[in-house]
Amino acid sequence: MKTIIFFLFISLSSLFAQQITFPQDTIARNNLFNNREFPAFDSNGKVHVSYTGQLDTDGSTREIYYAREESNGSFTTVNLTNNNVDDNYSSLSIDANDKLHVGYTGRDGSNLFQIKYLTNFAGSFGAPIEITQGGLNKATPYSKIGSDSVMHFVFFTYTDGSDFTYYRSYDLRTSTLSPIVTLAEAETGGDFDAALDVDKNDKVYIVVKSGGVFGGQLKYYNNLSGTLAELPTTAAGNITNPKVEVDKNNIVHIVYRNEGDLRLYYIDNQSGSFSQPLAITPMGQRPATYQNVVCDIFMKRGTLFDPMPVEFVAFSAEVDGSGVTLKWETATEKNNKAFKVERIKVKVESDRSSDNWQSIGFVNGNGTTTEKNNYSFIDKNLFQGKYKYRLKQIDNDGKYEYSKEIEVSVNNLPTEFALGQNYPNPFNPSTTIKYSVPYESSVKMIVFNTLGEIVKELVSEVKATGNYEVNFNASRLSSGIYFYSLTAQPLNGGESFRSVKKVVSVK
Repeated sequence: MKTIIFFLFISLSSLFAQQITFPQDTIARNNLFNNREFPAFDSNGKVHVSYTGQLDTDGSTREIYYAREESNGSFTTVNLTNNNVDDNYSSLSIDANDKLHVGYTGRDGSNLFQIKYLTNFAGSFGAPIEITQGGLNKATPYSKIGSDSVMHFVFFTYTDGSDFTYYRSYDLRTSTLSPIVTLAEAETGGDFDAALDVDKNDKVYIVVKSGGVFGGQLKYYNNLSGTLAELPTTAAGNITNPKVEVDKNNIVHIVYRNEGDLRLYYIDNQSGSFSQPLAITPMGQRPATYQNVVCDIFMKRGTLFDPMPVEFVAFSAEVDGSGVTLKWETATEKNNKAFKVERIKVKVESDRSSDNWQSIGFVNGNGTTTEKNNYSFIDKNLFQGKYKYRLKQIDNDGKYEYSKEIEVSVNNLPTEFALGQNYPNPFNPSTTIKYSVPYESSVKMIVFNTLGEIVKELVSEVKATGNYEVNFNASRLSSGIYFYSLTAQPLNGGESFRSVKKVVSVK
């Protein structure tokens, strides 16, 4: 009979947590007031930051700067704009080829704020691309590049009257702008009050703080149906500074601040609809917006909701007789050398583990990959009882982490007497003999030669119900053919048992 124990790992959980490294704590050291920074990470995990730098509070001196982390941990800074016309509110994304894409606001010839775009997609930063022209002042854009080289923007108008949030895209392949889509009536509070992300299929997801300057209802949109449409969420209250990210499994994650209790909240849609809001900061702190959340709250370097270096989908154990088959699946792996399989037997009397984990197997990993990989390991010839298993995931650099534990029960009590063939056979100098006892019995096992002479007694005692094994060492015997017999007399008065097997010693 087979028993299956199954553990499923979903959402943000990962079987392994990796060690964290942080860059130096100060990137810009100068006489400017540096603020409104926006980080991104390249394919090598290096930090890139766009930010605004200005002299004191003089808005006309605001320029967009960009700093990149070098291989030695230092930073190189580039002045992206230098025109004394108040450039501000940059957002940065990096494509699969490590090209940079920066959206920001800057004044036009009529002194109106417009949405502008800088990229080194063609090799170096050129003149800014005008995403908007004319009309009303534009503010606080949020931008993201898709894998199809389409750049996406969500932004606000900024006037004395009613303002709205808008979406527009720019296709680098054809140098064309999409029509502007009006989303929600909303006032920006001077920070990122709308955000967007693009999934692996280049679908767009947008969150917007609607309402007034100091908060309003959360609005959520996506274009999975082909056009941008508003969809309901479970977020409630007076919301500011929402952030959306879509992971590699297309699960949507949203973080926002509720001005009612001054806490950050989190929701996701892993089950097909959004989860109930989960408070992730204490009450009364009014934490900073998402860009600081990455370091200050979650203490993780990298994009918050990207899968961990080794992302597990499932870990299961299947019991079949006296064996256990372990199976696990990874969705992604990074720097993964191998898994050590470890086992411990649970003490029956206290249902607690014994003191020492045993390493019982080694399974090679697949290094760095975004493909799914399936692994398995078979643990054979176990005795009756409970066992726990865990995996020790080892990186190529020697770092390791342990998985969560999985427990199984092996219930393989025999129903009849049995004497197994020794293994190995032939052997030199020792071999193992297994046998089964279905009832408490007086058991005797002897080894005799071809003349019928007893050369060794292996067992002579009362045995409880169970499966057993005994070692036969023939180092003091000559090579040749021998026989071993098992004789058992049940203590309950049942029928006796006797069986004989042939064994060959070779030296």
